[in-house]
Amino acid sequence: MVNKRNLLKETLNFMKDMALEEDDVLWVGVCGEDVACTWEEFKKIADEFYDPSSTNHSVDYGLVIVARDWWLERDIQQECWEFMYAPERPTTPRKLSNEDIFMKYW
Repeated sequence: MVNKRNLLKETLNFMKDMALEEDDVLWVGVCGEDVACTWEEFKKIADEFYDPSSTNHSVDYGLVIVARDWWLERDIQQECWEFMYAPERPTTPRKLSNEDIFMKYW
């Protein structure tokens, strides 16, 4: 078990370091898949060791932990959690245009 990590402990430690509360978690799922569970269900499932260097038993890169104004996603290179803020809508936005959406190269 040289390289093995416990996903639940890793997650809880990361949340503690980021001052995130378990009570804020709305759901846990995998992007691109039709799966989701509660935080409590995730904690039972995630209390398992995995090997980040293994292709047979590593954490799915689409795994997300979602709260109202933040989420956690997996960092593909580092095999760890990455914190993401939910974007805020501008208070007085201008109308979105074609130039805002498509990049122009000339």
